[in-house]
Amino acid sequence: MFLFYIDESGTGAKDNGTNYFVLASLAIYEKNYSKNYEQISLLKRNIVKTKEPEDWELKGNELCKGKELFKGWNFEARVRTFLSISETLNKIPCHIFSVVVNKKLLFENREGMKDDVILYRFTFHRLLEELDSFLKSSNESGILFLDSRSTHSTSKQDDRLVKAYRDWVNSRKYDCNFVEQPWLGASQFYVGLQLADYVAYLISLKTQDIQKDDRNVEFLKAFDILQEKIHLVEIP
Repeated sequence: MFLFYIDESGTGAKDNGTNYFVLASLAIYEKNYSKNYEQISLLKRNIVKTKEPEDWELKGNELCKGKELFKGWNFEARVRTFLSISETLNKIPCHIFSVVVNKKLLFENREGMKDDVILYRFTFHRLLEELDSFLKSSNESGILFLDSRSTHSTSKQDDRLVKAYRDWVNSRKYDCNFVEQPWLGASQFYVGLQLADYVAYLISLKTQDIQKDDRNVEFLKAFDILQEKIHLVEIP
């Protein structure tokens, strides 16, 4: 069985913060999970030596921009750490899948897509197609793990996600290799979700028009390290 950890990056349908919406998945074979977990825990221990790996959450955006836990880190240290994460992911047995939506081009032809719920649903369905195709070709089953958006007062976003999954399964007449509907959990408790966050942010960073004379171009070397592992679908 494959474990698929999924997270997003970029901005929603009506937010022009970036022109791209990214949904990415890190796939790990269940039998490799324990070994991979040990390597990622060691990586996190080397990144922040004053905390246990389970006591802090890895977020690509915060590391790149020097926020929260990484506030006060100099640029070189953040780049070095960013690259080390890609180097570790490149060494461990895993697969990376991502759907990248160019919102501007999509909305030019499909104005009705300009809605956060519809955009996410559309992108999620396309990612599910890629993951299921991979499972069928591998003759394996799989299960999805996603970062829960619920709060103590509402679970509306999680409800929409589960409904989107059910609608996709129904459209396929249950002909898929997923064994259950998505499991939703807090990313601070799942290192796989933290890595999915890093991958989604890294791919989102690659979509940005970063010029060669911009020092942030150094972070893009992390994408080059992982490029051969990334199965990328661009829409449209």
